[in-house]
Amino acid sequence: MSGSGSRPSRPSDPLTGPGVYLAFFGAVMFILPTYLNRSLVITSWLGRMEAPVGLALICVGVVIAITGVVRGRMRPPIEPPVIDPNIVPPPPGPVVGGAGAGTAAATPPGPGMHVSPAQAPAPSAAPSAPGAGIDAPPPALEPLYRPPTSMDDLRPPDPPSA
Repeated sequence: MSGSGSRPSRPSDPLTGPGVYLAFFGAVMFILPTYLNRSLVITSWLGRMEAPVGLALICVGVVIAITGVVRGRMRPPIEPPVIDPNIVPPPPGPVVGGAGAGTAAATPPGPGMHVSPAQAPAPSAAPSAPGAGIDAPPPALEPLYRPPTSMDDLRPPDPPSA
């Protein structure tokens, strides 16, 4: 094996497969009635037009397949992401804290279970400011731009008096 693993791969184009399929099906439709005096059951309703339709399918399929190959070669290769050596990976182990991590027990005690004073849930304190709680409604939105309603709105505001 030559080092093909380090080479970036090119994505396959979705036109190549259907183009090859159409060219192959067209070749079968052209060769069977022309040289073997046979026809496919699926295409037998075409009668004398089976060979010309097969020839047209060959041409269309080859054009579509070549277009897919050209588009696949013109597309830039997919390169692996660059890993910054200055970033230290996190140590292995359980995640402590993080988003949504609380101080309460993972599962609350069920009925009839003994609860030690250390495990007793503390009453939650009220939010210190309005809107600080998670269940509080969001603050009211103020418009970023208010169109002028009269010519008085276009004058600059008077300076504040001290």
